[in-house]
Amino acid sequence: MQGACTRSAAAALAVWVCAPACGGVRQHAPRRYALIVTAVAYVWPTTPLLQLRAALCVVLLAAMRLLNLAVPILYRDVVNTFRRGGAPAPAPTAHCGQHI
Repeated sequence: MQGACTRSAAAALAVWVCAPACGGVRQHAPRRYALIVTAVAYVWPTTPLLQLRAALCVVLLAAMRLLNLAVPILYRDVVNTFRRGGAPAPAPTAHCGQHI
């Protein structure tokens, strides 16, 4: 197919690749969100059960990332508590109708 612009599978998500007979023109890549939407269209499952499982995996992945971010912060608080000399005092509670 000489002289015509072709779209290779590898370049389908990034850029249009034109044959040299076409002038060798390369168009700029689409914006990042358009690239992601195009990629998801190729890999997203079609059956509802698989879509549910894929969505659950994405949610769990996001939760894991948040937990990975929170763990060092929580460890910092634990270390700072021990450095101050022990566990924090328990919060006061009301007993038998007493108000604090």
